[in-house]
Amino acid sequence: MYPSDGRGWSFEDDEEVVGAMGCHLTWTDLHGIDKSTLGRERQLIEGMEIDFSSRPSHWLSVCNLLGFVYYSLWLVQEAEEKFSEVIAKDGSNMNALGNLIIIYKSQSRMKQYRETLGILRILVARQDALNMARSYSDRAFALRFFQEHRRSFTYLPFTRKAVETGKELGTPEEAEWLFAHGLALHRRFMQMLNSGAAVQVHSEVGFREVVECLFQVTKIEGASPDFKTMPWVFIGALLSLFPGKILADVVQDDSSFLSATDCFDRALKLQPEDPEVLARVGAQYVELKMFDQASDILNKSLSIKESLLAFRHRAILSIKMYEDENVRTQLPEAELDGLLQKALSDLKHAIELKETNAALSDQGYIYFLMRQPKKALQCFSMATKCDHLEDNFDPSVTHERWAKCLSTLGEEEGALMQLRKMETAKMKLREQATVLEEAWRHRHGLNCQGFECDLARFDFCTEDRHGYVNVFGTSSVPISVRYFARNRGSFRYDFFVSFAHIDNKWTVALVKRLESEFGVRGNIRYRDYHLGAAISDNIAESVANSYRTLIIMTPDSLRDQWCRYEVQRAHMTNLQRRCAVPIMLRMCQVPRELEHLTFIKCQKGQFRTEDWHRLGLSLCQHVDQSHSDWPEGYHL
Repeated sequence: MYPSDGRGWSFEDDEEVVGAMGCHLTWTDLHGIDKSTLGRERQLIEGMEIDFSSRPSHWLSVCNLLGFVYYSLWLVQEAEEKFSEVIAKDGSNMNALGNLIIIYKSQSRMKQYRETLGILRILVARQDALNMARSYSDRAFALRFFQEHRRSFTYLPFTRKAVETGKELGTPEEAEWLFAHGLALHRRFMQMLNSGAAVQVHSEVGFREVVECLFQVTKIEGASPDFKTMPWVFIGALLSLFPGKILADVVQDDSSFLSATDCFDRALKLQPEDPEVLARVGAQYVELKMFDQASDILNKSLSIKESLLAFRHRAILSIKMYEDENVRTQLPEAELDGLLQKALSDLKHAIELKETNAALSDQGYIYFLMRQPKKALQCFSMATKCDHLEDNFDPSVTHERWAKCLSTLGEEEGALMQLRKMETAKMKLREQATVLEEAWRHRHGLNCQGFECDLARFDFCTEDRHGYVNVFGTSSVPISVRYFARNRGSFRYDFFVSFAHIDNKWTVALVKRLESEFGVRGNIRYRDYHLGAAISDNIAESVANSYRTLIIMTPDSLRDQWCRYEVQRAHMTNLQRRCAVPIMLRMCQVPRELEHLTFIKCQKGQFRTEDWHRLGLSLCQHVDQSHSDWPEGYHL
């Protein structure tokens, strides 16, 4: 658990700007990371060499993330120093300010807390494009860093928002945001394509989207050399997937008549001594079976700096050469065995740097080729348990190799078991790709960060209307229908609220009015979640410890994975005791688990007066709901 006041982060009226906007220490996406992972990643982040003058957004994101890691490891002073280092470079960095506010509040340093909160409030209200773009970029970097090997893309909406927000600034920093978005699109496209789930028309459209985005990066004036080079590597990699394609098939430009190898040559000319450029180009040459060129480039990359990418692809080079019929006819048996030994040595170096499912599976395959099946089986087992999943590696390959290894040992029953697991892995990969394709086609998940939840985008009425209750209104409830303070019951909270992030402002206003008007106590994310606990644990605990669960239904909540989980938890609890109270804020399909329940329907974001009072009464624990003094029609 994170350092806190025992109940997690809470905001008063003037603190909502932190809860709604979010920062590293409040983002639930970053909660629940174990200490061993944080310790390992700490060393990796501390070893990153980045210059603020050439890559400001990246530098800010790395420092903020390192501050988060320090704080999570209870190194609070080091965390404060790192966030302060960010402010020294960028005094308007909203994420660093939010992180410092939480530290100041947890230590009761109220003067600094109030001063910093005042600065943040002004910045959030101003919504300066540069500050906003950096904030989006910062969150995308943090999420991507911990999701890189999980085939997850919850950060992609934030890379897109960074590009959209900063595109009119005319600053070289745009190259950072655009390149990060291009890489996210590239990862998603490759996963969709490798799974076979995407139909050809969508593959073509997705291909164009990625190439056009990366090509735009190369045209930005004043961008860092990295952003003039790396896009050519990825563009070349994409073109190599479709034999015969050239850049002119996608973009029209003086340099558009480039093939895949032309793009690689351009990258090597721009940065001939950069180890990452060399490693990535070398990896592409391996895939194209340009063995001599791949060997020279990968050797050069490793002579400059050791890397997982270069070691693994030099190992793959040796394996491909061993399996290539032309090479086998030219090399004697001893040299062929030498290729396997070299591949095994490179993979051991790669695994020392970081264990991945692909490297472990390849290691097992080499042992299999070397006729050491028991060592191979051990590697295959470790590969399936490894949680670092490489994007371009199909997990079903491990089970296929495992089955072949078992067959050589006469374990046919075990081989059949692995073949079934192979099919299951393929099906799971197709399902994941289908979800990605659906999200890409409909642009799902493009939620805001909270502080920009513009209510004007919805058909809400913000003025008080006769016969309705406006959660943003100031009019008081008639004295004849006001209720006494809550009678505390056995539940810690009177209600928990499930809502999509884009409805944050409306939901916060709802909670405030319910609490002030009916004397009840609500449970809402940001304010009442335990920092550091897993999101799923926070949800389960919140539902269990709340008398009722209000489920705010909107089209966005149906697409939100955590909203769906909250509905499931409420449904399971509802089987034991009545707890779920559905509220239709914006028209959408009612979740299957709630179809049998009567729900309250809002009109233009407001409640009918009778529905409002019935809702308030339903939240009061141990109250006689047949009380004769209550107005007729308000019984539940």
